[in-house]
Amino acid sequence: MSWIRDIWRFFVPHLETKTDQLVRALLWVDALFLLVVSLLAQRGLVAFAAVLAGNAVGLIGGLLFAVPRRVAAAADGAAGQQVGYLANTSLEEVSDWLTKTLIGAGLVSWQYVLSTLDRSGRILGRAITGNNADLAIASGVAVILASSAIGALVGYLWFARHWPSELAAGEKQMRQLLAFMGLEQSREDVAPDTPSLPPTPAPAPAGDAGAREAAEGEVQPSQAMKLRTAAENIYALMRTAPKVPHDWAKQMFGGQSRVTSEKFGVRELTASVRRLDSQWFEVNFEVLASPVPDTEVIFFLHNTFKNPTPSAGFGVGGVARLTVTAYGAFTVGALVDDGTTMLELDLAAIATAPPEFKNR
Repeated sequence: MSWIRDIWRFFVPHLETKTDQLVRALLWVDALFLLVVSLLAQRGLVAFAAVLAGNAVGLIGGLLFAVPRRVAAAADGAAGQQVGYLANTSLEEVSDWLTKTLIGAGLVSWQYVLSTLDRSGRILGRAITGNNADLAIASGVAVILASSAIGALVGYLWFARHWPSELAAGEKQMRQLLAFMGLEQSREDVAPDTPSLPPTPAPAPAGDAGAREAAEGEVQPSQAMKLRTAAENIYALMRTAPKVPHDWAKQMFGGQSRVTSEKFGVRELTASVRRLDSQWFEVNFEVLASPVPDTEVIFFLHNTFKNPTPSAGFGVGGVARLTVTAYGAFTVGALVDDGTTMLELDLAAIATAPPEFKNR
């Protein structure tokens, strides 16, 4: 019976804000309007569908106007400005373009809009009033406008009230997760003295020949063990003798983001940068490998990350992915295969990255 209680709570107007109470009242009015029109119409099913269609069109229109725009707000205890919530920039641009286009087209072609509304009202009016031509157009147009207006108000008020808070909650959860994983950039050197590397898999049980080789000391380390050893060695160099102290991965991984070898094939490191707010950016790394390696890829981030050596496995298509949150550009290195395959990418060289990110 819990679902009945949930439905009852939804329709009882004891909500937190006046906006929610107004939306609730509009929904009640819409339900009553739908019921009355459907019962009084000569063809109730047609009227019922028309009201729902009007609600849907109005709801979409309200949604377009309610897409949140990012606004700056003073940051507590920190210099500069920060946004109050995270919004999808592409959706903002599409919403802005659609609303301006629809309004502009309506103003330019208002006669066509009115004639279309007149024809639609006549068709719907006949379904409502039967053969009463005097009431057909008026009733049909009234139903279309009323249902669309209710839908637009509900859509705009609901989305404008709840969408920003939902986006902010999602952004907060993402930040908490990245901070827990150590993949959010800090303002100071927080890298540990030793790297945090993935555990090497246990060696497979050896047969008689393997036992003889182990006894003779001729067992060769696996690629995973070689990769881990190479990562430990280069991490020690980065901590003690970096070639570029303020960007410790720079010039430490060969300087190439794409390498090809006869032994391992093609390996390529790419990255994309997306703005989160006025201070932070989301950086998405990808390592493409063909053929797919047997080992993971170990990334080497800036020394301002708590975990500067995260690893990622290769998925379908030979792609390994990693997402971090950063406030400025840095050089990232990557070790693949047995540790001899080295990739390097300077994020400041990415043409599509925001200038604020590249200049920090």
